[in-house]
Amino acid sequence: MLIRQMKSVDLELIIAFEKEYRELDKEISIPFNEEVYRTRFMEMKIEDYPSSKTFLYIEDNKVVGKIDVLIEKSLSNFKIVGYIDWVTVLKTKRNKGIAKALLLEVEDYFREEKCELYYLFVDDTDIAKGFYNKIELKQENIIRGYKML
Repeated sequence: MLIRQMKSVDLELIIAFEKEYRELDKEISIPFNEEVYRTRFMEMKIEDYPSSKTFLYIEDNKVVGKIDVLIEKSLSNFKIVGYIDWVTVLKTKRNKGIAKALLLEVEDYFREEKCELYYLFVDDTDIAKGFYNKIELKQENIIRGYKML
């Protein structure tokens, strides 16, 4: 098991993950077009976006979970704020601590980057709510959007 930040060379690993994620979880309503994804990924150049990161959970050279994050300085309160979006784990790998491990890794990253708080965006599904309750993130913090570090 390895958790690390995604790099440009991870394109094929990410495409395989995105395809399998949608094939296994029919409730996912977001379509995946491999050609479009590949083109946009290659045009984007991850290294050009230092405030945006994706952390990968890798088992046996295969991505089984990922989490997208962003850090910005708020122009409202001038705090350094983290944002978490797209906590995704393959359906066959859920309930094994992968999403929690990714969240803990990101919390450490936010601390290293001097974030004072972070916002967590979640799906409004029973599965997502159950997960966040299970790891003891209070529902009001999730819905209202933040957890203090």
